[in-house]
Amino acid sequence: MKLYYFLILMSVSFASCQTSQRSAAGIIGGADGPTSIYVTNNDDQALTHRENGWYRVLSADSLSAKPIITVKDMVGLKLEKDYYGKYAISGRISKHKINKWADETEKAIGKQIAFVYNDSIISDPQVNGRIESGAFMITSQLDQKLPEIYKGIMKEKSDSIEVIFNGWEKDSLYYELSPEKRDSVNMGIDYWEAKAWVDMSSKPDEHYWYSIEDSSEYVSLEKALKDELDKEKYSSRASDYMKSEAYKAYKQYLHENKEYINLMFEGFLFNNLKGLHGYLVDDIIQSKYPSAPSIRSYIDKTDNADDERFAVYEWQRKVWFLMNTTQENNTVMSDDQKARKRIERMMEKANKYRESITDTTYLQTTVEMSNSAIDALKADGYNDDYLYNQVVYLAALDRARKYLSEQGGKLICSLSSPEDINVRKDLYDFILDVFRKWNEMLDSGNFKIIKDEKGLLMIVHKDYGSK
Repeated sequence: MKLYYFLILMSVSFASCQTSQRSAAGIIGGADGPTSIYVTNNDDQALTHRENGWYRVLSADSLSAKPIITVKDMVGLKLEKDYYGKYAISGRISKHKINKWADETEKAIGKQIAFVYNDSIISDPQVNGRIESGAFMITSQLDQKLPEIYKGIMKEKSDSIEVIFNGWEKDSLYYELSPEKRDSVNMGIDYWEAKAWVDMSSKPDEHYWYSIEDSSEYVSLEKALKDELDKEKYSSRASDYMKSEAYKAYKQYLHENKEYINLMFEGFLFNNLKGLHGYLVDDIIQSKYPSAPSIRSYIDKTDNADDERFAVYEWQRKVWFLMNTTQENNTVMSDDQKARKRIERMMEKANKYRESITDTTYLQTTVEMSNSAIDALKADGYNDDYLYNQVVYLAALDRARKYLSEQGGKLICSLSSPEDINVRKDLYDFILDVFRKWNEMLDSGNFKIIKDEKGLLMIVHKDYGSK
């Protein structure tokens, strides 16, 4: 089976670098002046290698062992110059870790956090407030080192995506892309979405596909259980709640209709899993699948909502595997085959449509065009129209790029209406915003305009072609 992958067209290229310099950093959030320098190779930590990323500062010469955020959690990286002409690396945190960043920066108010690169502290700003936007900036007194560090970070980000794709069939669209477009893919996609999509495609037995047409009975049983648990507590032991008629009816229904376990994953029991709910979920799952791990063992060590969500997802994959492979009623379940067929249908739909597109085809996505329309994941699970919408977007983008010209180092778009490229208005507006962001990237001085193999204008990192 051919695996095709369609991704947002972005443009960057990379070169590796090494640095061993440490420096103080400017203050984040409005304060001014440099902070002090921390030593990472003291006796307690001499043998500790730290992944590149942001860390909590524990004391004058000590950092946390585990990072707050690593390079693979970063998107939108840019090398810029500040008001005084000093270099700065800006970026934002992936939407999948943005809540963790906000929580950790709130804990660090009035304190400092450190950006570590190659086991050296590059920046150690003081945090003056909770940063919910996910934004960050790396500055340094030795700012002339930042361009090399920026290249190294960009390469690490690219490599993290390349590792995920390793092992995919070589006839997939990803491996047919030109080198510059593969670099664009690696920087334009979110690491966690890429990992989830590849996992879903390559390990379908760890993902359970279901189609529920009537959930009225389940909803009634779940509401009865919620009402029971919301009553004034008469016991602190989960075992007492398990004796209630509402709980026993709910549990029996899930045991007899396993596909509804997926509705439980989306229901109220998955709030506050470190409390009573975690014990109930373990009882429901482990009494049906005795080899299933405890969900509490996955989440007990997490201390923020983002990490807990990832821990729950890893636990769910173990349960889905059991749901797919466990023999019930002397029949080996074939849900893994159903999963493969569903993935094949998604790809077939996208590729069939791609092949049918002509210059006059009216282009529109299945939902209003946005980043969510072309993300592999959505709030309630996988986006079945992800590939299809990517095909539509890329076809529309190519049409729009025919209207681009270069003037004074900027991209000028001569489009005047959606009718010019025969697309729906929301898709038209989205593409114009992409062009606006490309010009912002050009303004940073780190990108340049080239023509691709189709003769259409695109942007790449300024070092592209110099390797």
